[in-house]
Amino acid sequence: MEYTKFIFLDIDGVLAFARDNRIYSDGLYGFDAVALSHLEKVIESDPDVKIVLSSSWRNHYNDVAEIQSAFLMRGFKYPERIIGKTPRFKSSPDPYMHMSIPRGCEVRQWLWDNTWTDMPKGMTYTEDLAWKKAHPIYYAIIDDDGDFLLWQKDHFIQTNGQHGLKAKHVKQVLKALTLPVASV
Repeated sequence: MEYTKFIFLDIDGVLAFARDNRIYSDGLYGFDAVALSHLEKVIESDPDVKIVLSSSWRNHYNDVAEIQSAFLMRGFKYPERIIGKTPRFKSSPDPYMHMSIPRGCEVRQWLWDNTWTDMPKGMTYTEDLAWKKAHPIYYAIIDDDGDFLLWQKDHFIQTNGQHGLKAKHVKQVLKALTLPVASV
């Protein structure tokens, strides 16, 4: 069965921020226990929600199993809910030039590549839209940066990079996960 509910999750400024300076064996920081508990509340509220890592941390891990292991090591109760990571787009081939395409484009590409994969082929544009409307997806983006696309605004929950994921964000994430999307 195809997944239909996703959280695109950033780490720095959401789960890892100024209050926690532990370094783990993978060379990255620990997660704030309170912020992590808020993420777990979202996960516990809906058994269909899956996590896609959209953080720059995704570049440190080769595959989903490594990401799941890193989350487990940091105390996350539901590493099996992590199913992927967004692609990394860069606008410059120079590895020392830090120019990137908005993260919202990476989220859109992941959705294009990984949703509606069971959609029948050869449909007209109108049939395509009708099929997607009948088989919507749901998602939330949790990030402290705002480099997302305008049409993603109702799905975007912005944290304060100094305070991370708070209780007030849980309700916002759950609301975003009820908004159907029939086009990406």
